[in-house]
Amino acid sequence: MVLKKLVRYIINKYLKDYIEQLDYEKLKLDLKNGHVCLENLHLKPEALTDLSLPVTVATGCLEKFTLIIPWKNLYSMPTKVQIDGFYMLIVPKNGK
Repeated sequence: MVLKKLVRYIINKYLKDYIEQLDYEKLKLDLKNGHVCLENLHLKPEALTDLSLPVTVATGCLEKFTLIIPWKNLYSMPTKVQIDGFYMLIVPKNGK
């Protein structure tokens, strides 16, 4: 399905720097209603690097990541991201 490949491309483009091993077999698509869902995602240790913070991610996970796309009103309604069960443990970077 072309639309499913497009959704995979978009998710990979925007999440690959933050999420470890995106498993598209677990990708739940309800494209008719505009819902894209991924569960049990793990954050990469370097997820906060672009923020230039003196910390790194020791461990982090998202229980559920849902993207809500208003297909019928794509240009007038916002696309929403819903995150459930977010946990992140950050630790100081080893200074040199």
